[in-house]
Amino acid sequence: MKRNWCLWGAFVILAIPALACGPGVTRVTPTPTKTPRLIRTVEPISSSPTAAQSVLPTQTFTPDVPPPTDTPVPEPIVVDTPTPEPQPPTDTPTPEPPPPTNTPPPPPPPTNTPPPPPPTNTPAPPPPTAPPANRGPDVVIELPGGDQYGIGDEVRVRITVTDPDGVGAFEWGVFTQNNVSVTGGDRNCGNSTSCSIEEEFDAALPGIFQIGVEAKDGKGAGTIEVKQIYVG
Repeated sequence: MKRNWCLWGAFVILAIPALACGPGVTRVTPTPTKTPRLIRTVEPISSSPTAAQSVLPTQTFTPDVPPPTDTPVPEPIVVDTPTPEPQPPTDTPTPEPPPPTNTPPPPPPPTNTPPPPPPTNTPAPPPPTAPPANRGPDVVIELPGGDQYGIGDEVRVRITVTDPDGVGAFEWGVFTQNNVSVTGGDRNCGNSTSCSIEEEFDAALPGIFQIGVEAKDGKGAGTIEVKQIYVG
């Protein structure tokens, strides 16, 4: 009998660790104030009718639970991100803003505009200009030998008369200072625009003499021209 109890004791000692991880284990959730305990009940295994009727005392096993450990928090890894260098500004032309749209149309011109009043004190138009008065023909007296002569010298005279209306006729003569006629003549030009003659006479007396020409154009307007010569 004593031998059988020894065998049962050895079996129980070997079976307790095996039963600690078996289905008969009751787990208690640990709390901050209590330590979880594992309680198991071991019933004796009988190999004979006599041993089966024996009741073994209940044994309680409390496993050692290690205290909670602080899990280290990994430190953040700092990565040096390179800062991009600033780019030089580019001279990009700024586009001009588009012209405004939806421009309202100009207002219509006013209607029923009264006509402007007539100007007062309007100066009268100038009278029509009268045509220029008809003047006589142009007369030119030429002395090829000059205007000074000696007694007995020959004096030559060239007379030219012009007029756009035509030259009717002209007369010429040599007179003393007392208007005494020495010589002279006349010429009919027939209303030609230019008429001329060339005359010669002798300087017989000393003194101052006048060569005069009177001409008329085709409309009757006349001109008198005089030139002096000296004899002595």
